[in-house]
Amino acid sequence: MIGTVLFDNKAMTRCESLLPEHFYVETNARIWAAVRELIAKGSVANGPRVADFMGEQFMREIGGEDKLADYLDYEVYGPEIDDSVRMILDTHNRRELIKLADTLRHAAMGSDEGYVDPSLVLTDFEGGLDRMRNSVVGAPESDWARTPDLARNVLADVRQCIETGAERGIATGIAKLDNFIGGLRSGDLVIVAGASSMGKTCVARNIAFGAGFKGKRVALFSQEMSEEQLAMRTVSAEARRRSVAHVDYRDLDNATVPIAKLDRLDTIPDRLPRNIVINSKSSQTARDVLVKSRSAAKMLGGLDLIVIDYLQIMNIDKERGENHSVAVGKVTAALKALAKDMGCPVIVLSQLSRLKGREDKRPTLDDLRDSGSIEQDADKVFFVYRENYYIARQEPDWKTDPVGHRTWQEDNARTKNTVEVYVAKNRMGRIGPVDLWIDLGCDLVLSDASEIEQEREAA
Repeated sequence: MIGTVLFDNKAMTRCESLLPEHFYVETNARIWAAVRELIAKGSVANGPRVADFMGEQFMREIGGEDKLADYLDYEVYGPEIDDSVRMILDTHNRRELIKLADTLRHAAMGSDEGYVDPSLVLTDFEGGLDRMRNSVVGAPESDWARTPDLARNVLADVRQCIETGAERGIATGIAKLDNFIGGLRSGDLVIVAGASSMGKTCVARNIAFGAGFKGKRVALFSQEMSEEQLAMRTVSAEARRRSVAHVDYRDLDNATVPIAKLDRLDTIPDRLPRNIVINSKSSQTARDVLVKSRSAAKMLGGLDLIVIDYLQIMNIDKERGENHSVAVGKVTAALKALAKDMGCPVIVLSQLSRLKGREDKRPTLDDLRDSGSIEQDADKVFFVYRENYYIARQEPDWKTDPVGHRTWQEDNARTKNTVEVYVAKNRMGRIGPVDLWIDLGCDLVLSDASEIEQEREAA
């Protein structure tokens, strides 16, 4: 725990319950006391600062600053922080119980003075036991909140949001979706799932940049696409949304864009938010994501949203003989812990297999249940579905079936720019479909086409 907090002082919020007396080794207790005091004063608690705080004599006794550096080799992350805090507290409480039991035994045996009143021994023991119970279980009133106080706090929070215009959740930047779900909440694990080619990455990228344009700090883990590919999609989308130019990102990739349009695109980079950082390393573990999220938080001064594309290509550690669904469940549990640890929503994309043999291709929560505990861990589940994907592949022959071909053309035109985000799970919110406008060629998702800025015609 000392190494964890020396590495990242923000981790102290996860282990404030640890006091110096909870440590068995006196050296550790004194260092922990120094770290707590420095952080409480608003100072940085790193190796050199702690060494100065402790003084030369103490540092000589423990072996110098190299000893403090050794603590960093034992830092823990994510769920391990809570487990380590619990282990230290449990071990301390067991030691105290042993002491209390020894005290009772000696008191009951009496002393050289002769008779010992058992009621006095029991009274003293009960006092010690009550103190231990409060330490282990918590003071009786500490785990409870009174309903009037809770209701009063909630109403005050809502009133403040209404009067100041502040958002209670993290806005996705897609107005129609925000109005339906009420924004993303801190600590939420949000699953965005769908079969391949449905537009999951497109939806997730638009949410990430929608939040970024509203000033939110975003870390985007793009394990499938390179940074260059993601940048092309972003330039294409923003040029389309702002009516600067209508350029398919695939034309950028193929370098087939007319120079006149390319010149107009030169204005886009300066309009993009600097509070979004992208990591495109592939096959990352949940631990990698945690470490790099902390790094991003240091760069940006905190994080408001983390987006991970996507779950199935993460490096999922499996123990010998372990079922794959169980291993995936451990990853989603770790990502849920990441959301709580970082105090922000975490969006994770999840790939679904093709829904063959079903007339209705829309996915349901049942399609997630073979993928570990995704559904149980998630606070929100969005399914991305494009009907046009299937319609476009069922074109009748116009020569042999002209009526059917006309019907197909109408259906194809009707669904070409439509994507359905079905909110299948939403704690404290509505569930149901949200129809959005999409331009796959420009990787752009909006509530509807009217949101495209009418700056100037740039077809």
